[in-house]
Amino acid sequence: MLFTLRNVLAHGTALIQPTVKMTDDMKDVYPYSWQSKLHGVGMYLERHFNRGGMFENLADPDLPEHFIDVTKKYFEQLTPKFTPLPERAQKTVDMIRGYSFGFVNNTR
Repeated sequence: MLFTLRNVLAHGTALIQPTVKMTDDMKDVYPYSWQSKLHGVGMYLERHFNRGGMFENLADPDLPEHFIDVTKKYFEQLTPKFTPLPERAQKTVDMIRGYSFGFVNNTR
């Protein structure tokens, strides 16, 4: 869900919070798939931040750290399946693992 949100924000897709769900007979209408994806994002954010709405949850100051923590866990699970990684990929994974907010991390 977080990567769907990242794609929406990174590519400048409109982020809407509809009040009425589109019906199943509208599956061929472009916004239907985005609405269903963003509904999942909204539920995920509400489950983790409980602020009462998508935009309120997006404004939570803990969201960026949550996103990077989930990303780090993803790479922890993914890396062993592709070991050894190409050097460039390994450097990227190492940088992600060492990333922290607001302070220097000297634990490498």
